[in-house]
Amino acid sequence: MWQQQVAAYRESLALMPDGPFRRFAEWAAGRPGCAERWLQLNGLAQNARMTENLVAGLFDPAELNGLAGLFGIMNAHLVCEMASDHLAIGLADPPPHDLGAAARRELLVGFNNATLHRLAGGGRGEAREAVLALRPLAQRASFFRQSLDGGEFQALAGAFERLHPGESAEAVAADVLPVLIANIECTVAQVESVRGLASEELVRPGLVGRYAGMNRLLTKELTAEELTAEELLSTGLDTCLAISTLGYVAGVVAELVRPNPAFTKAIDRIEATLESAALILRLLNDCGTPLMEQQAVRDALLARLTVTLSDASMPTDAATLRNLLLDAGPRDALARLRKDIVHGEFNVCLDGLRNLPATPDVLRLFGERLALAATRYRTASTVLDSQLEGLSEQLGDATISTMIARCVTFHRRMYARAYEDGVDGEYAVALPPSSERP
Repeated sequence: MWQQQVAAYRESLALMPDGPFRRFAEWAAGRPGCAERWLQLNGLAQNARMTENLVAGLFDPAELNGLAGLFGIMNAHLVCEMASDHLAIGLADPPPHDLGAAARRELLVGFNNATLHRLAGGGRGEAREAVLALRPLAQRASFFRQSLDGGEFQALAGAFERLHPGESAEAVAADVLPVLIANIECTVAQVESVRGLASEELVRPGLVGRYAGMNRLLTKELTAEELTAEELLSTGLDTCLAISTLGYVAGVVAELVRPNPAFTKAIDRIEATLESAALILRLLNDCGTPLMEQQAVRDALLARLTVTLSDASMPTDAATLRNLLLDAGPRDALARLRKDIVHGEFNVCLDGLRNLPATPDVLRLFGERLALAATRYRTASTVLDSQLEGLSEQLGDATISTMIARCVTFHRRMYARAYEDGVDGEYAVALPPSSERP
C-alpha cells in the first residue's frame, strides 16, 4: 500500500502550476536517499502508517488494492493540508519580529474562502485565479520558517539547489501558492470520490466546517472576538479534519469497496459517532494524552506551576502564562501544549490566556480550561464506546467501528510523545538518524 500512497502523492503534484516547489517536490519524492526524509517531513509517511494501522487484518488483497488508490487521494489531501497548516504557524501568538504575520493571516483567509467557493460549486479556474491573486500577500511567506522542522526542509532544498543549477532553495521555500492551489483540488478530489453517495453528507460538510472554522480562528483577533472555552472547543472540533477524513474512510469502505446496504440508514449514527471521535482527537492534539487521561498529571502540573509562581526567585521573563509554562512545566506533561506554545499555534486550552500575566487568577483560569477539556474528553470517550457498539450492530459489521477506534488509539499513542519525536510524535517532523531510532 505504501508505494500506492507515494504514487498518489506524486500524481497530486501535477495539480500545482509549474514552479520551484513542484520541481523540488518531484525530485525529493523520487530520489533515493532523499525520499524517506521528504515523505516523513511532509507528513505522508505518518499518514500512511495511520492508514495501514486502520486496515490491518480487515480486508482481503483485492479489497486492499481498491482501498489503496482511494486512500491515496485522502492522504494527498492531508499532505497539502499540512503545508497549509504550517503557514498558520505563529498566527495565534505572533512574535514582534514576525513582520509577515498580518499578510499571512490574510493569505490564509483568502485561501479558505477560495476553497469554500470551490466546495460550493465554483470552477477550478476561478479557484486558481483567486489564489494567484494573493501573490502580494505571499511575498514574506517561507516554508523554511513556516515549518516544524525548517532546518531539515532547508537542507533538502539546499541539496536540490546544488544538483540543479538555476534552481534556488529560497525560491522553493517562497513558492507557497502552488501548494495552496493543489490543496484546493485535492480537497475537491476527495469529495468527488464520494459524490452522490451517502458519505458525501459527511465529507463535504466536514470540509466546509474545517475552512470556515479556520477563518473564525484567523479573524477573531482582528474582530476582537473573545471566544469562550466552549466556543473554542466547538470551533476546534470544526477545524479538526477527523469528521471529513473518517467519513471518507467509512464511505469508501462501506459504499465502494465492501458495499453495505445498511450504511445509508446509519448515516446519522455515523455522523454522531464521528463527532465524538473528532472531539477526542482535537483534545489529544492540543493537550496530549497524559493531561487528558491522568488526573495525577494535571494535578502535578498545576502544583508545580503554583510553586514556581510563588517563588520570589522566579525569572522575570516568566511574566506571562506562556513563559511560566515553558519555564516551569514538566516537559512530559506538556507534550502537546509545549508545541503550540513554542510555535504560536491555536490551542483550545491556551487561546485567550497564554499572554495574560502569570498570576494566581490566570493560573486558576488555565486549570479550569484544562479540567473542562479533560471532562469533555472523558465524556466523549465513554459515549464513543457506546456509539461504536451501536454502529456495529446497525451495520451488522464491526469494520467501520474498528477503524474509527483504531484511529483514536493511533493518536492516543502518538500524542503521548513529545512532538519532536519524528517516529511517533508528530506528522511532519523529520526522522532521527537510523542509529537513534527506537
